[in-house]
Amino acid sequence: IELETPIAYLKGLDLDVQWDEHIPKFIYSDRMKVHRIILNLLGNAIKFTEKGSVCISVDLIEEKNYHVMVRFRVKDTGIGILEEQQNKVFDRFYKAMPSYKGIYCGHGVGLHIVLAYVKRLGGDIQLISKPGVGTTFEFELEFDYLHTDPSVTHCHKNNNQYEHPPHLFAAKEPCHVLIVE
Repeated sequence: IELETPIAYLKGLDLDVQWDEHIPKFIYSDRMKVHRIILNLLGNAIKFTEKGSVCISVDLIEEKNYHVMVRFRVKDTGIGILEEQQNKVFDRFYKAMPSYKGIYCGHGVGLHIVLAYVKRLGGDIQLISKPGVGTTFEFELEFDYLHTDPSVTHCHKNNNQYEHPPHLFAAKEPCHVLIVE
């Protein structure tokens, strides 16, 4: 939000952020991928919106057994995407509005990266758009979370007990580690 607020301000757009306060404070995920997804979607929404607003909302859908399902939504009042182009916008190098027309520039890889990252995190992304009205991108992801109540001395994860601190949580899949000295 901090990275994109100045651009929205310069364009005279309202940038609305809605965050569900019931989402646990500490969730376990790939922070870089989630950050890149939101940054790409928010950046596109601002780029393709000339007047009106851009809204990002993050809502808790379900909480159960130290897992939460969270819905992310980025909605704008921008130019929209033609129906016949909507199934192509996630293709690598596809641009609904070619940059040679001189209005919007870019390489056409942002939404391809978004789709790849959402899928790697176990989710799927939906697109709802109407030309001249705006576009909404929405996806849901499941996260493990750390119980932060100081009276709780153990966390349960996958039927195993782990004591605090949070670095004891194990990854769901094998990880690659790069060590740099």
